[in-house]
Amino acid sequence: MLKYKKQNEAYATSGQGPRGGQRLKLVLHVGPHKTGTTSLQKALLSQYGSATPQKIWYPKPKKSGPGHALAVWTMLGRKGHAQAPAIGQLIERAEQSDCDVLVLSSEGLAATYPKAIEPLLEQITGADLHVVVTLSTLGRRAISIWQEMVKHRSLLSLEEARDVVLKRPGLAPDFVRYFAENFPSAKVSVIIADRNSPESLYKLFGEATGIPLSTPSEPRELVANRSLGLIEANLLSAFNANIVNVNLTEDKYHEARKLLRSKFESGEWRAAVPLIPLPLPDDWVAPLKRMSAETIADLRALKAQGRIEIFGNIESLDDLNRVSGQPVGAPAAVAQQSVLIAGLAKSGTTALFYKIKEVMPTDTYSLFEPKKFDATETAGKGSLLAKVLLIGTEPETFAHFNKKILIVRDPRDRIVSGALYRVFNNPELCNNESKVAEIVNTLRRKEADPRSVSMLDLIRLSDRLTEREQLPTVADAVRQFVDFRNAHPDFFTYRYEDLVRGKFDALSHYLGMELSDEKPSVAAEVNRVSRKQDSGDWQHWFVPEDVAYFRPLLESYMRELGYDDDWVLASEPRIAPEHGSGYVTQIVKDRIAFDAMRSRKTKEPMPTRAKRRGPFARGAAYCRGALRKLTGRA
Repeated sequence: MLKYKKQNEAYATSGQGPRGGQRLKLVLHVGPHKTGTTSLQKALLSQYGSATPQKIWYPKPKKSGPGHALAVWTMLGRKGHAQAPAIGQLIERAEQSDCDVLVLSSEGLAATYPKAIEPLLEQITGADLHVVVTLSTLGRRAISIWQEMVKHRSLLSLEEARDVVLKRPGLAPDFVRYFAENFPSAKVSVIIADRNSPESLYKLFGEATGIPLSTPSEPRELVANRSLGLIEANLLSAFNANIVNVNLTEDKYHEARKLLRSKFESGEWRAAVPLIPLPLPDDWVAPLKRMSAETIADLRALKAQGRIEIFGNIESLDDLNRVSGQPVGAPAAVAQQSVLIAGLAKSGTTALFYKIKEVMPTDTYSLFEPKKFDATETAGKGSLLAKVLLIGTEPETFAHFNKKILIVRDPRDRIVSGALYRVFNNPELCNNESKVAEIVNTLRRKEADPRSVSMLDLIRLSDRLTEREQLPTVADAVRQFVDFRNAHPDFFTYRYEDLVRGKFDALSHYLGMELSDEKPSVAAEVNRVSRKQDSGDWQHWFVPEDVAYFRPLLESYMRELGYDDDWVLASEPRIAPEHGSGYVTQIVKDRIAFDAMRSRKTKEPMPTRAKRRGPFARGAAYCRGALRKLTGRA
């Protein structure tokens, strides 16, 4: 540490260094394991990876995955590698080029804790260092570390692994302090990953480092190196334990293990076997609870001292109340499966409700836009699926549901959809032919020339005809959504844009149910809510006047929700009648028919389908067959 400190103090005072006064910026991502490291490494490799230095350089690893594990093990002289200054050599190559920022990432750097920092100190002298530590919830991370050990041939059972897991460097309460103290003049950032919103990891990394990092477009790349479920981890553990009886060579073992893991990741497997989260053994809870409290307290102290910056929710590190208390081998979820979908109106809640309903158990009891949860209504029922709107309801009464989804949509697209659907919610207007004609004729003018009528014109027209002001509520609705999201980090955030593009991998992983990539089939009685089922439509509806009005109101909320501050309008806007005047004409007819039939409506729950075999029964034969093939006992 002394060498690093003196060298950097000298550069800071003299303005001289290996690059003639302009120091190389070194971003050093130290992990640790199971904190989104692989996801970040894949994104960095895809966007900045290169075999030769460039302005922002993420050196392309020769082998050992997307991170720089080989360079770290060589630097430390571990895992069979002769010790050599591999990290220093990468820095030297960057300094001798026009590289401005060098990014190195490896979970192996966590292994320098608590007494192996010296080689790293010696090799990074002179660089403008920025240490990045990613963290995640301790309870779920601890159990994920065990299954990662199983992936790498560990023979320790879950019951035997506690002491080994809890001694891992990345779980130590003073892990961040260790790097802050050994690099006193470095910038240290802590990124706390949110497992319910995996896309936030890339955004937070960009905010912390100033390095733009796009969210992967493919859902499978969004969450890399996914953890195994209970069934898969136990099968692989049994495979490891019994492999000695099969007499496989090392190469054949790796081939067989790869085959088994590919089966676990296949759609065929997930259709047969549900994804059950690994339960945390009871005797892990107390030590992890203490470690969580100490970690949070130490991070707060470091932040108060100005030693570190924190990006993310520090309180989320303690998840012990959510993952503890389950016996090994028992399902982690409560006895009654329950899924909640929450969001603002016109954000895709109905489409997502029917999409998830397709794969829910046959005994599922549906709750469609109730004002609050009523336990007496669902007593004795099977699984539950509920859809609620955030405004005008009490979503907190659904807090006990074990899967909670918050759907978010670009606020600009919501403005367009909401303005058009608003007619349906006003029965008096629907029955006034002259008022309906005024709205429809205005829409037809806009369809003929999209720039001739603004969204503000359309909203003000509806305000006048309904004698109710909508404009003041636009920003309020988004603010309420953001406030709810920040107050409920346990909700899984899902984008409407992923829904309409059929991107369900991350959501399927969260639910433990495989959703097909087909668009949902919405029931006829509520199909009126579906208009275009697309995103970016606002670019054709907005005009410069709309941008000038709405941008100051929405830009801070959009940034917080992860939407780009890009307000470029369509160069050749087009609006199809079926998405404008035709849509409004149809929902007016629907409203008149709806009111006429209201007296005959019943309060019976939505019908459920016939019973079918449960997932465990369907998957039993498949599991046994797969294992027999792998062990040569078919």
